Amino acid sequence: MGYTFERVASVLPQACEELPDRRFESVYTDDKREIRVVADYAHHPVELRRAVEMARLFKPKRLRAVFQPHRYSRTKALREEFPAAFAGVDEVVLLPVYAASEPPLAGGGLADLYQSFRNSGGCGAVMLARSVDEAFTHFTRTVQDGDFVLVAGAGNVIALAEQIREKWAGGLPPVAEPEVCGAVSWFRTGSTLPPREVSETELAAAAGSVVGMGSNSWFSDLTLGCSPLRVSAGAGERFRINASGEVVAHCGAPGGALLDWLEKAGFSGLEFMDSIPGTVGGWLAMNAGAHGGCVGDKIKWIRCLYPDGKFDTISHDQCGFSYRACAALRRAVALECGLSLSAGVPEAIRKRRQEFREKRIPLAGLRCCGSVFRNPPGDSAGRLLDAAGCKGLRIGGAAVADFHANIIHTVDGATSSDVFALALMMRNRVRAAFGIELVPEICGLDFGGIE
Repeated sequence: MGYTFERVASVLPQACEELPDRRFESVYTDDKREIRVVADYAHHPVELRRAVEMARLFKPKRLRAVFQPHRYSRTKALREEFPAAFAGVDEVVLLPVYAASEPPLAGGGLADLYQSFRNSGGCGAVMLARSVDEAFTHFTRTVQDGDFVLVAGAGNVIALAEQIREKWAGGLPPVAEPEVCGAVSWFRTGSTLPPREVSETELAAAAGSVVGMGSNSWFSDLTLGCSPLRVSAGAGERFRINASGEVVAHCGAPGGALLDWLEKAGFSGLEFMDSIPGTVGGWLAMNAGAHGGCVGDKIKWIRCLYPDGKFDTISHDQCGFSYRACAALRRAVALECGLSLSAGVPEAIRKRRQEFREKRIPLAGLRCCGSVFRNPPGDSAGRLLDAAGCKGLRIGGAAVADFHANIIHTVDGATSSDVFALALMMRNRVRAAFGIELVPEICGLDFGGIE
């Protein structure tokens, strides 16, 4: 189906009444709300500039675009020209490069193109979508009266146009609840609904991802309807000694609070965790550790809640602890745990905590989530990143620390897309230099097949 240009005929008399498919093709129109979505095959800067100029003729209240670059070689060659093609667009959402059978090419990936957009400052907000589905959810939840959405590119971005055509035809959903920026992640970036505190019973019936303190969490800039949950300890004690003499900790409690309680109560064995942020549950899920120790080594059992609403208590051997992972908690939420500790003198415990604290990388005052990548077998992610020249890299408001190449921190004006693009660039540099695939340690920072 083509599109009839009644409104632009007077401005473009040479325009035909109908254009071929994917050439400024009408995908969705709501005349009452003055919402319009158009798809265009444009993937060269000149074509894109013309498509944007045509969109402006409709005088929308807000001009938005989603663009998928085509081929790594073309993206590398033209990446500095793309931002100017979107000059004056209020929002640009970038999708991963459509490879078209090309292998990845250094300088031609999504992070490189995004960096060019952030450096240019020629258009409004620039965000990354990891998939067509994420882009669809974002536009569905944020469309407003007077919006003009341009869907541009030569790859599978056409699937976004088809989703809008099919799923918006029955009417748009009610206006979504406004999401807040930076309310959860320690990067202080990302769009998400405020965390909702629920009891264990409520958690069994609630829908949403469980988040602790946000000290190891990344959230997209896109409005995706994320509704994080926090498990409340309720009226019960966060830490106690059960009838068997075991220390029991509620998994929604901050890890630092547990260490303070253990020190006063005279229980030793977790001092190496001093200054590691997160909740007890977060520690368990990531099998957090430092200085040769891991929290999983001190766990006797975990009481869990499964997606079907079933509660169960699993033993240490059933947990499946490994480096920065707990297999059992990939499909369950930790509620309480029993700890294997030894008796100690509070003063000695305090001194030992201080010794470990002094060995920690100084992160106080930095907006960061600690190590970005896990250490690969037999090596250090920090060493590899440093050798690959990542220390001091910056995209937008996100930068790699100059004192440690495995730390990304943010400043005012930073976005989650800045963090994502920078981490993706770091991964690509190590892969190109050493042939090693680094795995993100920060929850939510999932690259999938993105290059």
